[in-house]
Order: sequence, then C-alpha cells, then structure tokens
Amino acid sequence: MDTYRYSTKTAEFLTTLSQASRLNLPAKTDMTRSLDDQYFLQLLAKIFDQELVVLINWAKAMPGYTESLTLDEQVTIIEQSWLDALILDIIERSLDRNDDTLQFAPDLLISR
Repeated sequence: MDTYRYSTKTAEFLTTLSQASRLNLPAKTDMTRSLDDQYFLQLLAKIFDQELVVLINWAKAMPGYTESLTLDEQVTIIEQSWLDALILDIIERSLDRNDDTLQFAPDLLISR
C-alpha cells in the first residue's frame, strides 16, 4: 500500500482545516423561562453570534486568508458562507441523535 507524506505546510493546513468542526458552544439557556418564540429567537441569535465569531477566527487561522486576500475579499467570503456553515454545524451536531430533534447547542435541543 502506498503512503503519502504531507509536507509541513500541507500538514498545518490540514490541521487547521480539521478544526472546521468547531467548538460546541452552550446556549446557556435559562431553564426558568418558557421557550416561547421571542426567547427561542434570542437564543438562536446568541448561538449564531458565538459561532460567527468562531468562524471568523477559524478563517483567519487558515493559511493565506489574511495574507493573500484583501479585507474586502475576506468579508465577502464570510458574508457569502456564514449561513451555510451555521446550518452545517447544526446538521453535524444532530446526526448522531436517534430522536426527532435538532441540536442547536449542547443545551438546546428542539423537536423537528
């Protein structure tokens, strides 16, 4: 069987890329509050805000992102991809669940 050895730059790139499965940040839900529409939207906004900050920091860690792209290009990439990345995060967190729920955060599960 042939083995492929990655160069140091490639290995660093792959390590950074593998961190795309970012932290599973808690929503820190207030269990004394009922989950009405307004509170649910507040929680989603908080989760998405946290994940957007992580996404931006992850993108900045990608080799060449800040060195090769203008600030305008960097912002455009984030603007064009943030929603897809957040939806994929929800899907990834929910894949292992055997019930009919979506896992928005470790402490926020919503029935589909």
